[in-house]
Parts: sequence; structure tokens; C-alpha cells
Amino acid sequence: NLTGWKQDEAKGMLLTTVFDIYSEATGKPCENPVDMVLKSGNIVGLANHTVLRAKDGKEKPIVDSAAPIKNQQGEILGVVLVFRDVSEAKEKEAQIKFLSYRDSLTGLYNRTFFEEELKRLDTESQLPLTFIIGDLDGLKLINDVFGHQAGDQALVKMAETISVSCRGSDVISRWGGDEFLILMNNCNIENAYAVAEKIRLAVSEIKIISDNDIITISLSIGVAQNRKDEPIEGIISRADKKLYESKSA
Repeated sequence: NLTGWKQDEAKGMLLTTVFDIYSEATGKPCENPVDMVLKSGNIVGLANHTVLRAKDGKEKPIVDSAAPIKNQQGEILGVVLVFRDVSEAKEKEAQIKFLSYRDSLTGLYNRTFFEEELKRLDTESQLPLTFIIGDLDGLKLINDVFGHQAGDQALVKMAETISVSCRGSDVISRWGGDEFLILMNNCNIENAYAVAEKIRLAVSEIKIISDNDIITISLSIGVAQNRKDEPIEGIISRADKKLYESKSA
């Protein structure tokens, strides 16, 4: 069933034709596990991320092992090849990975992933690094007056607006309860301010419906760019300071 070949079709065919496997990572054919057993006389298992291409072209991730069949004299008479579809397990693994790096409410990256990306992008080739930090004004008031469902809706809508306003290479995360942080690599301060203003205006047009009430929201924003030999924490701190200055302005 997994290979798509019937018994009478497969009989006499080369194993590599029926059992067509390749590496998900490289796209190159994997070494035939039966050949490996015949050469070594030992049980072998396929590497992770092996994909089986069926007769009809459909592809499934698999795990497998091959073991020699030996007579009493230790001579190899044949090989048993066992493999199974691990699509469901891989989907669960991907879901767990997604949840470990994503905020469950907004779907944006969480703080853990953001901090990992900071390490990767904090290199000379990615400079200048620019940060935009945004804070949803009055979230506590929205929660208290209209309920947490309205507050959650406001956060989700704001996250969607921020996402469509940024470049594909920008890293957007939910930094705290009502805060979002955007990391823009290879971005000068003028472009960052333009993006920040675009986000602020777009968020101001969001309407949240709660029972018969229509709620408008606003976003306070701070922008900062790296200075020579300045630690990342310093840039974020400056952006955060500018955010609170905009709130009090």
C-alpha cells in the first residue's frame, strides 16, 4: 500500500524501483538498505528524514530497518526490510515545534524564538539592526470594560495588521502581554519610521465589535537602531523608552 506497487507488478523489479527513497534534507537518493545489509551482514536503519516516493508519485516520510536472514552457518540467505509511514508523527512533531516558538493567541513568534533569532542575526552582514516596539494602548481597560474576549480580539487584529505591514524577513514577536517587538535587519532608521507610522495608522482603523459596542484601538510605538558596539538589550531599551515617551506626549 505504501509503495503503490502490487505484488505481481513488483516481482522481478529492482528494489530501488519499488522502494524509491530519498533524503528530505538533500533531495538525493538514499543508499539502498538491503545493499548495506548484504555488504555488512548487520542490521541497518535509515537516517532520519527519509521519504518514500510511491508509484503514483505520492511521497510519505518513513522510518525503516533492514536485517539479514542467515542460516546456521551464518551465511546470508536474504534480507527482511521493514518500514512504516510516520506522517502523523511528523505532523505532531511540527505542531509541537510550532507551539514551542509561537504565541498561542496571535500566532506570532514568542519571546523564546525571538531571542534565538537575535543571536543568529547579530552579525556584521545583517547590520543595521532596527527595532520597532509597539504597545496596545488601554488593553487593561478593554479587558475590564468589555471582557477579555474583546481584549484578545484586539491583540489578534493588531498582530495581523503588523504582519501585513512588515517585510517577509522581519521577525515579529509578541514580547509581552500587550507588547509586540519587530526586528528589522538591513534596515535604516528612516525606513523603520515609515513602517512604524504605517502600522500605527493601520491599527487606528481597526474596529472591534463587542456585543453592541464598537471599540477602536491605538498603538504606541518606539523605534531604535543599533549603535556601534551597543548590546542588543541597549537598543531594545532605547526603543522601549521612546515608546513610553510617545505615550506621555
